[in-house]
Amino acid sequence: MPFIVNTDISSKALQSLEKFDEVILFKTIGITYSAISNHPDIFFTPIGKSTMIYAPNTPPAYIDKLINSNVIMISGEKKVTLTYPGTACYNACVTSSHIIHNTKITDREIVNQLPAHTQLHVAQGYTRCNLIAFSEKHFMTSDMGIYNTLLKHNFNVLFVSPENIILKGFKNGFLGGCCGIMNNFFFINGALKHLPGLKYIDKFMSNLPFNIIELSSGKPEDIGAILHI
Repeated sequence: MPFIVNTDISSKALQSLEKFDEVILFKTIGITYSAISNHPDIFFTPIGKSTMIYAPNTPPAYIDKLINSNVIMISGEKKVTLTYPGTACYNACVTSSHIIHNTKITDREIVNQLPAHTQLHVAQGYTRCNLIAFSEKHFMTSDMGIYNTLLKHNFNVLFVSPENIILKGFKNGFLGGCCGIMNNFFFINGALKHLPGLKYIDKFMSNLPFNIIELSSGKPEDIGAILHI
């Protein structure tokens, strides 16, 4: 199954990622604002093994590529738009038991496809941009609101400041937008050493069965997640 990542990923990071699986480079023009127009997590929501919900105005070529890679593709109801909240309807974090998102804007097809899942509301619409799920109980987030909500529900969650995360056109990007998971590999588009609280990140990760793959040595860059299907 392939990765799908922003076409603006650096050549070094791309070469590192291609050692693990096929990579589909993603780009759109004129659908949403330029800073996130190539971000896969704006258009796609992985909902389980080999299955993806996608915005109906996603360029068809990518749907065809993913189908050809044996991904089950299910169209959502809402189109991605130029402005929020239409930019965040697919930016949910889905685990095997929860849909974590601002449930006021979640595309209904995500909910329809996962009727047994618990919906956990957070105020942050760009949930997947800010959240990485390592298991049903272990998360990292760069959003304090998400952090507080998950703590209240007894999840093991680490807050990581986004201050050194790059997103062109903005003061900073978000942690989840730099990261992805494939099996027991945790990928980050950059190096963890640049993030505040590195000792806490190291301690958190030491308790999890993941190999950390830093795709470059520079500051982490938010590219709209490293999605692996």
